[in-house]
Amino acid sequence: MSSEGPLTADAILNCCGAMVSELTKYAHSPDPFKSRHHELIIVKPERFISEATPWLIDVDNQVHLRPDGEGRALIGGFLGKNEETNILKYSYNISSKWCEEVLTAAHSSFDLTPPNTEILQHWGGLYPGTIDYKPVIEQTQTGFYTAAGFSGTGLMHAPAVGMILCDLITKGHTDKIDISKFSLSRFTKLSEVTETTGF
Repeated sequence: MSSEGPLTADAILNCCGAMVSELTKYAHSPDPFKSRHHELIIVKPERFISEATPWLIDVDNQVHLRPDGEGRALIGGFLGKNEETNILKYSYNISSKWCEEVLTAAHSSFDLTPPNTEILQHWGGLYPGTIDYKPVIEQTQTGFYTAAGFSGTGLMHAPAVGMILCDLITKGHTDKIDISKFSLSRFTKLSEVTETTGF
């Protein structure tokens, strides 16, 4: 539906991030999609951080740090918390408690940013994914395609996923990779989660 009235199309691609479930409810498929509240801070520590510093991730403490321009760093992480967020009632509020905890965790893990490091920016948003942290890429119904649930890696994978979906829409299949492992049907028999960090 648009301001000009209903629109019709031969193919519909559902790649709407956190709202993906709102468009797949009618499909009578499992709903594995979930979003988590995610916060990030930009800091400027007294100790210089080179732009050549790699993206650092402590999987155990679930905290990460990477350079963000000259002398600055971006810090984030779930800190072991994994609560699903109701996207229809979602609040973008940021937490000073999380901020203190993530600075402490980053200091403990990487020893580059003391807990009293100057914070330049702090914001929160939705981190959409699935219950196993892997995406859904498939033709969900005739003429209806899904590409969602990338758990923070959608931008990095977008060019390849675009090529795969182009194949699906124009040829009905793809020979780029085997996408069967990215089908919604896997959630009817999911027995274990192999990826636990979501990073």
